[in-house]
Amino acid sequence: MPNTILTPSIIAKEAIMRLKNNVVLAGLIHKDYSKEFVKGVGETITIPVPATFIAQEYVSSLVYQNITQGSVAIILSKILDVSFKVTSKELSLDIEDFGDLYVEGATDAFAQKIDELIAGLYVDIPYFVDVAGTPVVGDLININKMMGINKVPIDNLRRLVVDPVTQAKYIGLDAFLNADKSGSTDTLREASMGRAFTLDSYLDQNIPTHTKGTLNAAATATGTLGATTIAVTGTAQGQTIMKGDLITIADTLGQYVCTEDAITPATPFTVTVKIYPALAQACTTKTVTLHVSHIANLAFHRNAFALASATQEGPIDGRNAAVLRDPSSGLAIRVVYDYDLEAKTNIVSMDMLIGVKTLKPELAVRFCG
Repeated sequence: MPNTILTPSIIAKEAIMRLKNNVVLAGLIHKDYSKEFVKGVGETITIPVPATFIAQEYVSSLVYQNITQGSVAIILSKILDVSFKVTSKELSLDIEDFGDLYVEGATDAFAQKIDELIAGLYVDIPYFVDVAGTPVVGDLININKMMGINKVPIDNLRRLVVDPVTQAKYIGLDAFLNADKSGSTDTLREASMGRAFTLDSYLDQNIPTHTKGTLNAAATATGTLGATTIAVTGTAQGQTIMKGDLITIADTLGQYVCTEDAITPATPFTVTVKIYPALAQACTTKTVTLHVSHIANLAFHRNAFALASATQEGPIDGRNAAVLRDPSSGLAIRVVYDYDLEAKTNIVSMDMLIGVKTLKPELAVRFCG
């Protein structure tokens, strides 16, 4: 028998269940949610991050360490909204039918947007490995090597997420053909390419492409050891270095990322460029190169990135509403009913308040396609 009327609470529960099964990247990174109601977009919440310790050599007595489990502030910068109109007849559908007709499409949209926001954090990552012209297993080994150099923990929490173009290049390699598929949800199992060289690998259709700035190949950089800025001199006014551009400097150790857009001014065409990490070696008038535009696939440990979700309070004017927080997924959703008098129809409004943040760039590597 159909329900007399579907309530916001019933729809919220159905939405959370379907959303958990639709996300890819959101299912692979550190997540938390605010246990308190928040006012709205722009609010900052604090979430815990995993504790770290240093293994001490025991001599004659114990050395007690302060727990360095910290917290990180994340700005809830995005309200994701899906609102639509339905008739009273449609609201009397069985929840499974209503879910298939409406909730599934809404949660698909939420999942895609959340994955896009997480994938966009690639701009914080300076470390990179290129997809070879003819993909080989050695490309994956190079990712593993760089993660090892950066001391990324060797556990079951290393992931590689690639776009469809990159997946098509590698999926036929024996390393993936013979790999066991894994994943904690149906979506992750479907997206899984298998585990190879310490990496659980997945397909995600929301991986972005980075377009590099226009800085000329003859540009030079000067900087001091330990500096987080370099002086870049181009060959003309108006040459750009974009946030997320990968930077290498001739005869200088390290890979770097531009953390803020910059543009060369009038002669002498020198601009201060902010970089991460700090300069590992001083340089004076050395050729600076922006890596090519690329598909920004990502290899990462779960704790490289974080997703925070929080519930907003329901309307104070008495409108029918429900908020639901799901501790297992770190996702929160609000469902509000309204009524359009002119159209003589019901409105179902679903929204999510979220924020994403890079926790530690050293735990991630770009796999440039």
